[in-house]
Amino acid sequence: MRILAGAPGDIAPETLRQDEALIGPPGDVFSAACVIFHAIIGEHLFPARGNIEALAMLEDSSRRSILDGDGLCDEFRSRARRYAVNWMSWNTGS
Repeated sequence: MRILAGAPGDIAPETLRQDEALIGPPGDVFSAACVIFHAIIGEHLFPARGNIEALAMLEDSSRRSILDGDGLCDEFRSRARRYAVNWMSWNTGS
């Protein structure tokens, strides 16, 4: 059994479930992305108060956009919107 450290919403689902077969570098990337999200906008991507609440949030298919954060500066918000529009145009071929 592993000792879990960090904010519950920043821990990868496979780590919260203690699924040894799936625990690995992808979970580290997940946690890093959650920490970066928090660093940029000052809010947790998954604001869970405990591990069970975190698992419920992580298993829900809906995700917050970085654009939803109140702490995002206007310049970053504008750039992120432009990037999202460009990415969607490129990805759909339109």
